[in-house]
Amino acid sequence: FFFLMIRRPPRSTQSRSSAASDVYKRQGINAEYMGKLDTKNLVKNFVNSFENFLRSSKGKALFIDKHNFTEERHQNVLKSLQQITFKSFYNRNLLRELMQDDLVNQSFQIYLKYYCFNWIVHSTIIKDKKAHMRARRNFLYVSQHWKEVEDFDWNFKYTFV
Repeated sequence: FFFLMIRRPPRSTQSRSSAASDVYKRQGINAEYMGKLDTKNLVKNFVNSFENFLRSSKGKALFIDKHNFTEERHQNVLKSLQQITFKSFYNRNLLRELMQDDLVNQSFQIYLKYYCFNWIVHSTIIKDKKAHMRARRNFLYVSQHWKEVEDFDWNFKYTFV
């Protein structure tokens, strides 16, 4: 009996994503393609973080106490966000839908302005914190100037990230 051992690539850390990144590098996968994947992950990271924060007892309390949300308004934001994320991929179209919903947009602005920074700084899963900080700044700008940005018809790539 002979056993065939399949050698895994060495891991610099224990995280799966870094191992996958090492494999991509060894396989010569295009850096531009990897950049697109990272950008889609940026959108997904922000939206998931926003939703998790809203669902947390701390986030709920902060929105109700500091930002004059009612319990009903908080629940409406969660429902709208769930409807938006359920039917869409995590990309600029999802961001557009998120911005078009005034209630979700206002809540997203509050999150980006006051709470998102701590998530980025203290997150153990975010590898490129600079890109997330840039994206935070740009997402905040887009959400605050939605009507102006909407006129551009979103025909830009992710260069705003």
